[in-house]
Amino acid sequence: MKKIITIIILVVVGLVIYNYFFEDKARKKKEREAYESSVSYKGRQLEAREMLQRAYQAMESFNAKNYHFPRKLDSLDIPLEGTYYELRLLDVDRDGYEIRAEGDIDDDGKIDSWVVDRDGRPYNIVNDLDQ
Repeated sequence: MKKIITIIILVVVGLVIYNYFFEDKARKKKEREAYESSVSYKGRQLEAREMLQRAYQAMESFNAKNYHFPRKLDSLDIPLEGTYYELRLLDVDRDGYEIRAEGDIDDDGKIDSWVVDRDGRPYNIVNDLDQ
């Protein structure tokens, strides 16, 4: 009977040690990789914000010189494609415009979409990281 109790105690202690040293490390590694991936993708979203701010400044400058907004982004002296995003100009009229930066930042087939408001502040309308 003592041998059976000793074996059970050894098995339980072995499982506790295994979980402490191996399972916990594997879980922490997965959590760390998920966090690092998220931080990396959020860094990629910085590209969209910067592109939109440059486009906003270029559009406002063009309007100040020509008294109208351009119908195409090609009229501006800015890059239209980044590493992860592409700029698109939508809804141009004499009162304003909408510029979007869209891209698939994590290669999952879903688009991350940003726009710039009338004050030049970019904001995320479709977050690829939440999908």
